[in-house]
Amino acid sequence: MSGSADYLLGSHVLLWWWFDPERLSEAVQPLLADLGSSVLVSAATLWELSLKHHQRQLQEPLLLRID
Repeated sequence: MSGSADYLLGSHVLLWWWFDPERLSEAVQPLLADLGSSVLVSAATLWELSLKHHQRQLQEPLLLRID
């Protein structure tokens, strides 16, 4: 048995991980950064985010330009 783990993320945690990782607890950040872990997202979460996007309930992520 390997030491890796699987994590199923809900919509809020997924958005925080992508766009605002500081909102995640100090205990969660290294778990998601571990390359040995599998991060999973359900089809229902993707469907939920798609609906919220089309209803304009999600903010567009800010793009940063680094020169």
